[in-house]
Amino acid sequence: MSKLRVDELESLGTARVIDIDDISSIADLADVADASNGGGLVGVKRSALASAITNVNVFFSSLSVNVWEFAALVVTKPVPADPNTWDWTPAVQAAIDSIADRLDSSTGFDTPVATKGGWVYFPRGNYPVTKVNFRSYVGIKGEEHYNTWFVPFAGATGYLFESFVPLTDRPKGVSLHSFSIGMANRNASTLEGSRPVVNGLNIEGFEKQCSIRDVKIYNIDGVALKTGDTQDMEVENVDIRFVTTPFILDSKEVVDSGGIFNYTNAMKFIACRFENSGASQILQHRSTHFIACKFEKAAVEVDTPHGLDFIGCDWALDTVTYALTVTGVVADNRGMKIVGGSTDCGTAFSGKFITSTTPVHCADVSFRNHDAAGINGSVSTNTCTFSECSKPFHTNAAATSFMKDCDAFSVEGGTGLNLSIERDAAASFEVPTSVVPLSPVAGQWYDNYLGREIEVILRLPYNPGTGAATFEAKKTHDAGVSEYTLGQVIKSAIAGGTASQDLLVFTVLPGESFNVAWSGAGASAVTATAFYR
Repeated sequence: MSKLRVDELESLGTARVIDIDDISSIADLADVADASNGGGLVGVKRSALASAITNVNVFFSSLSVNVWEFAALVVTKPVPADPNTWDWTPAVQAAIDSIADRLDSSTGFDTPVATKGGWVYFPRGNYPVTKVNFRSYVGIKGEEHYNTWFVPFAGATGYLFESFVPLTDRPKGVSLHSFSIGMANRNASTLEGSRPVVNGLNIEGFEKQCSIRDVKIYNIDGVALKTGDTQDMEVENVDIRFVTTPFILDSKEVVDSGGIFNYTNAMKFIACRFENSGASQILQHRSTHFIACKFEKAAVEVDTPHGLDFIGCDWALDTVTYALTVTGVVADNRGMKIVGGSTDCGTAFSGKFITSTTPVHCADVSFRNHDAAGINGSVSTNTCTFSECSKPFHTNAAATSFMKDCDAFSVEGGTGLNLSIERDAAASFEVPTSVVPLSPVAGQWYDNYLGREIEVILRLPYNPGTGAATFEAKKTHDAGVSEYTLGQVIKSAIAGGTASQDLLVFTVLPGESFNVAWSGAGASAVTATAFYR
């Protein structure tokens, strides 16, 4: 084999010696017109970085692993000339494993190795897969979500990406960025039609510095995102549309075979979008926050919330299904709040927002286009705004249902449950706006909602034969409006038999509620009247 000294790099004070079989190879190395020549003649091998970048081999080793480095492992190629049809599963898994921490065969744990970890990069294209396992400290990054797609290969079932099962080691430091999962048909607008029966991401066990960002999951008949024993991670700018179940956040409070006590907590969903999909589930989740998210005709079912917050979220409501359905034992409820944000149905007086059997607190929310059953159950609304909504705004008689410092505009409807103020008993009926007197029912709370004083009169006409009766009146108030405390008895009297007419008269200020009752032998003869002054 001949040798040729090449001195083109004299300016660097170096010279290169290359072995060639034919002098024409020099021209081949300089050929940039033919992809098989030039750089196509150069081979490189990855090695640990230990010095400054001075040659192609070291430069290549400094780059993220590219899945195409493992394309030779692809065996199944329905259309050999079209990589978008290949089963990329073996190449994807090999790329991840190549930089994963060492897997201890005796424990199944990923053992930290200083030279391991990093990104696996996926250039633009479709990558059909059947099932890929995550590994600690290995991230997956595409060329933006509209260019890099993971699609289910024929016969795929279950989750396309998931942790090792059984879960003996919790994945740490896993980042998933800038790709899409599902069918490459991105224009489907309904749940009907042909969609693969597969699931997307199962991040069970993820903890510590894990994140999902700029990921889209479209058009699958399954679960897009599932947690379980997942802690301390951020999900940001994730877009899930046209799937059967956008997410299942499962606390999974059990002890598994590995001795790990599982519960999901401290997750943050930031600027995510869930659209035109079936119902998601949040099961006994702890300290989880949805911030500036959009829910458009994508319901959420919550079981026994524990520190669950929706902050600054927007809801595009459905006319049939509640956007939020909350259940659970009241004693086990550790808090659910909806703060800020807005709701809108697009059709006035028709949308449904929340129904709950356990206390939920709303504050500073702009409600729009609700029907008369738009809010149902144990829900409080503080400093909220209702516009183009049908009264009653609330449709439940629980003591935990109330309105406080709320405004209403372009409202239709009139009488019925329309809560205005916190109380110590069941919810009340709104006092009618008409000047026609109201005849209060004993023991029922009533709200002075529309800004005028109400005078309440209880009478027991003189009739010695009826016997005496005891009157009792209570009222509640907004802070600073009245001196009376919640549920305080404000006046009582014994009437009957001693005067031509015995009376109990008191005034209810705007924003207050009142309750009247009477008892005794003469109770059947008592009359109660309330009217605006």
